[in-house]
Amino acid sequence: MPISPKYHARFKENCFYHVYNRTNNKEKLFRSDENKRYFMQLFDHYLSPFIELISWSLLDNHFHFEIKVKSENEIHETLSRLPFISLTPTEFKFLKRTIPADTLISRAFRKFFQSYTLAFNKYFKRQGNLFHKNFKRIEIRDNKQLLQTLIYIHRNPQEHGFVNDFREYPWSSWHSFVKPGSQSGWTKKITSLFGSKHLLTESHLQAVFQIESATAFIII
Repeated sequence: MPISPKYHARFKENCFYHVYNRTNNKEKLFRSDENKRYFMQLFDHYLSPFIELISWSLLDNHFHFEIKVKSENEIHETLSRLPFISLTPTEFKFLKRTIPADTLISRAFRKFFQSYTLAFNKYFKRQGNLFHKNFKRIEIRDNKQLLQTLIYIHRNPQEHGFVNDFREYPWSSWHSFVKPGSQSGWTKKITSLFGSKHLLTESHLQAVFQIESATAFIII
């Protein structure tokens, strides 16, 4: 059955997305905490030149990322500083402006999945694809959806029964939003949209974005 266009949004500069994927046949994606740490290291390696990570959650057989695509100028500047020999063919084509950001980022995600799968298969003496072929990405169009997606991602471990309280789950970005002294970058911007750290927490506990004053426009 073909995927609905809603779940296969094109990546565009300065736009926000909910990206997620699962394993084939509900197989475990992570068998240890070290697997999770390595997964996030690979994510940073392959995707950080092109996107900003807002929120995330890692579960046994799937993951969720909330991201913002950087501007094409910023991506160009980043790639231009790299040694020519280190560029992939896709990155080189993007620098020459012969492919769009969607192609660049989609292929970066696939290289990320492939790299993790190769390491996972080698370590656990496994064969075959690990991830579901078509990863999903939904475009986030306004502040309310941005915050509702954040809540959904942070509460996901509780909804799947991994913990009784999502705040106890160690493998999500929730802790970066509430840990004293840790607010910087997107954690600070998101908290300001909720109005305060207290309202951020209350909205998560009630599983719904409560702030009526949210504008209908995407932030920053």
